[in-house]
Amino acid sequence: MITVATARTPATVDRLLQHTFTRLPAIVMTGAAMWDRRHRICVDIHPISTASSEIAISTCRKYGITPFIYTLAPDSTLDVYINGDITPRSLTIYQIMVGSFLHGEWGAEGYDSLWGPAG
Repeated sequence: MITVATARTPATVDRLLQHTFTRLPAIVMTGAAMWDRRHRICVDIHPISTASSEIAISTCRKYGITPFIYTLAPDSTLDVYINGDITPRSLTIYQIMVGSFLHGEWGAEGYDSLWGPAG
């Protein structure tokens, strides 16, 4: 049996693994959760504390970094927020993510043109 561990979200992992047969959940978002592909839910979720998230956001702002911020609801809904100004690159990434979800596709078509297949 095999699984994957990645910093990517469940949506991207589903796309990358769509032609594989894996039974074990994938470790996603740098270990923040495990994605059960069969049941399509996040399990074994490990959120960071509110205090830690506030420190991280403050540090990013201090150095002019505008990361995406993800929140994960109990039903495995992943909300994505843009922290700060929207750059052309972050807007493209956002549009790719929203487009893939709006069309009912788990995945992120278009990432290859930003980072290449390996991300």
